[in-house]
Amino acid sequence: MTGAAERPVRSSHRWLLPLLALAVAVIGLMVLEIPEPGPPETTEALLETPDLIMTGAEIYQYRGTGTLEYVLSADEIRHFDPQAVTRLNAPRLTLYAEGEAPWQGEAAFGYLRRATTGAGEEDLVFLRQDVRLEQHRPDGSHLTLAAPSLYLYPERQYAVTEQDVMIDSRVGTTRAEGMQADLKSGFVRLTSRQDSPVHTILLPDQFK
Repeated sequence: MTGAAERPVRSSHRWLLPLLALAVAVIGLMVLEIPEPGPPETTEALLETPDLIMTGAEIYQYRGTGTLEYVLSADEIRHFDPQAVTRLNAPRLTLYAEGEAPWQGEAAFGYLRRATTGAGEEDLVFLRQDVRLEQHRPDGSHLTLAAPSLYLYPERQYAVTEQDVMIDSRVGTTRAEGMQADLKSGFVRLTSRQDSPVHTILLPDQFK
């Protein structure tokens, strides 16, 4: 982000450390620096006439081991062969990881394509407008990420946004100017500006 200062939450807001440490213990969310995912695209491809149109379709992606990696559905799917881009209307995405509760995402629009990043070539799902990404755990706890747009790398279960993001759980909410999140491990890096720091509100009733 232009004029933005990236920093881990732990180094920029020391007065929040005791409260954040307690929140981390409850929701299992650790705030640490993590590797960059590679530069995400900031604009959609210029698309013309689609080569394929499907309504109410679902895309199932499996790992090499045969386990389910993600399921992507949408009210309408339009695929464009020349650009190798699939445009999504009202997409819904479920990410699976062994031994973990799935992550479920939704948005008004999005697209799916292959991307080359520091991790190699992989699927990239871009979601925009009213983006929500949620995980509901067996113990009744939840974690919700909300942003105007979000880049998701399903294979790594990695989420990136350079826009305002809100992280909500049963212990409180955190707002930041951007985020990089490893959904599998729970490591999150938040970004802020000097005039708009990371802001956390904890619910004291949860700690009684």
